[in-house]
Amino acid sequence: MEEATDFDVEFPFISVIVTGAHTEILLTRGVGLHTVLGYNIDIALGNLLDRCADEVIKYCRKYLGLNFEGGTTDEPSPTPE
Repeated sequence: MEEATDFDVEFPFISVIVTGAHTEILLTRGVGLHTVLGYNIDIALGNLLDRCADEVIKYCRKYLGLNFEGGTTDEPSPTPE
């Protein structure tokens, strides 16, 4: 398969990978620079999105000093083992 090299993409962005076996939500900061925000093998995609949104909001509040409305629960998000 030929590798595409001419993209007009602005970083960072959120990537969602969905397969029949799992779902991952990644923060893509650059080519090959990904941070796993959440993943699952046994919960609905909507629930995973809610949990990841909670973690992004917590991060923005704690490290970026941004204070905005949002968040759904105090449950921890799924994290890689």
